Amino acid sequence: MNQITLFEELSLNAFPAFYTLSYDGWMLRSYDGQARRANSIQMLYPGSLPLPEKVAYCRDVYNALQKRTVFKLTSDPAHQKTDAYLETQGYALDAPTQMLSRPIHDVPPLDGQTWAAMDSFLTPAWMEDTIRMGLFSEQTAMTFARQQSLITLPCSYIRLIAGGQTVGAAMVVLERGYMGIYDVIVAPSRRRQGFGHQLLLHLLNWGAAEGAHTAYLQVMASNAAARALYARLGFTHLYDYWYRQLEPSSL
Repeated sequence: MNQITLFEELSLNAFPAFYTLSYDGWMLRSYDGQARRANSIQMLYPGSLPLPEKVAYCRDVYNALQKRTVFKLTSDPAHQKTDAYLETQGYALDAPTQMLSRPIHDVPPLDGQTWAAMDSFLTPAWMEDTIRMGLFSEQTAMTFARQQSLITLPCSYIRLIAGGQTVGAAMVVLERGYMGIYDVIVAPSRRRQGFGHQLLLHLLNWGAAEGAHTAYLQVMASNAAARALYARLGFTHLYDYWYRQLEPSSL
């Protein structure tokens, strides 16, 4: 298994879809929310069917669901042909993203300015705080909670506390020694004050204590501030991924 396939598997397991259909090496995923990764076609393994036939099949499935047809592609050379074909068929490029990772060793120590509440299950406090900070709306929070109940791997939900108030939050999923970091949020009024750095330090120290050897996360290529933060914490670039999508009304 190559590195890209490994991290794609990890991220798929960390964010289950509500419905999954396997088709000639591709996974067609559907989710009631708007998350791209759970509402897209993941091209994990080589298949044998002709590419136009496979794309048409996927389009028909998502049209029947009244959803956009969305393909997730990576910088794996095996995806170049599919990406080029989708472009000729009118699939628009969307959400270029980077996968980053860092080994969990020599993690900088905490400075004692903040403390973190870590829970092994999704709590009302975590949901209320992330809604308040703008990560979710009331409606998307309900869908997220349902999705979280499908995760079969060890999870932890962190709230960063400063001055008696939650100023940041995230959740992590552990699998095979890899710690996936998801849904990172810092309260809008508390940004650019070092709390994102503190939040990641708590997560990395927690991962080290749990025996994880590698942390990984995804960041939008356009988010320069987040990329700079992760670089300062030792995260390096693994590969790129992006989406190509077609609205049902365009067909």
